[in-house]
Amino acid sequence: MFSIDYSHTDYAKLMSDMAHKMHVKLKRNTLVIPEDIANGYFKYIPLGNGLQCMLSDYTLNQDMYMQRNRSDKEFYILRFDEISISDTLMVKIDNDYIREGKQNRASVLLTSSLYDFAYQAAKNTAIRSINVLITRKWLKQYLDIKSMDKVLQKYLQLKTQSYNFAPFDIEYRALFNEVMDGGDVAMKRSILENRIMMMVEKFLTHLYQKLNQLTEDDKIKISPDEIKRLMEVESYLVKDFSTPPPPISFLSRVAAMSTTTLKNKFKKLYGNNLYEYFQKSRMHRAKILLLSQKYSIKEIGSQLGYSNLSNFATAFKKEFNRLPSQLIA
Repeated sequence: MFSIDYSHTDYAKLMSDMAHKMHVKLKRNTLVIPEDIANGYFKYIPLGNGLQCMLSDYTLNQDMYMQRNRSDKEFYILRFDEISISDTLMVKIDNDYIREGKQNRASVLLTSSLYDFAYQAAKNTAIRSINVLITRKWLKQYLDIKSMDKVLQKYLQLKTQSYNFAPFDIEYRALFNEVMDGGDVAMKRSILENRIMMMVEKFLTHLYQKLNQLTEDDKIKISPDEIKRLMEVESYLVKDFSTPPPPISFLSRVAAMSTTTLKNKFKKLYGNNLYEYFQKSRMHRAKILLLSQKYSIKEIGSQLGYSNLSNFATAFKKEFNRLPSQLIA
């Protein structure tokens, strides 16, 4: 098992120590992981206004354990994770634990340097992640810290309750894919930083609204365990756009819910019906591919399961009110 224990408040220092332990050299703020540990990389991105970001995209070739020890220097870490668990995954926040079995999920989690944080992942687990280090100075300078401070403290007190794991929605998914697909190639730094900041601001805005409305009466209740299962359903929906979405009968088995319950709770959690979510996600994926300018419109349509280019153009215009050709003109 590969393990690393750290207490840094600086991603550049963390990357340097990880490279030393893996016996590799950093190249342009990127650590290519040795194949005996994993296939993939870590990448450090200094953001504007004192924020830092670390991207990671790897599949483990052995078990791995990473622990960040608590620090007296207070800061926050916002994690955007897309994980395919091969066997087991353990997440530890302070003295609380979450253990998850084989599943796929995409979620957002905020942690604090005031708590220990660790995770242990089994061999063949695949992880794509955007980690953003947020200082109190940044919160004070760019947000209304007087109103956010109580919200953040209330959130962090929940620790490992599944309420903490916010699911990806369509906007998170589109931004996440744009950063991950562009973070290891020649994507303009200003665009990359913009997308990451959009994700940070979206999370903090939503968190403020959500925790200020906890007492609101809600007819459709979703338990922590149901949230996990709905996250797995969402992962199946966006797994492969080249084929039709999974049938509702299959998704119901994944969620361990009746079809009616699944439909109602998925819409409550993600804001769209199951197949509306699939279609919107497919069109946002098309937009990212178009903007990358790596593929022709025909190639993108084919990748997304359209044998008829006219149908692809119509679907794209319905979502974005313009044709694919107009986006890249």
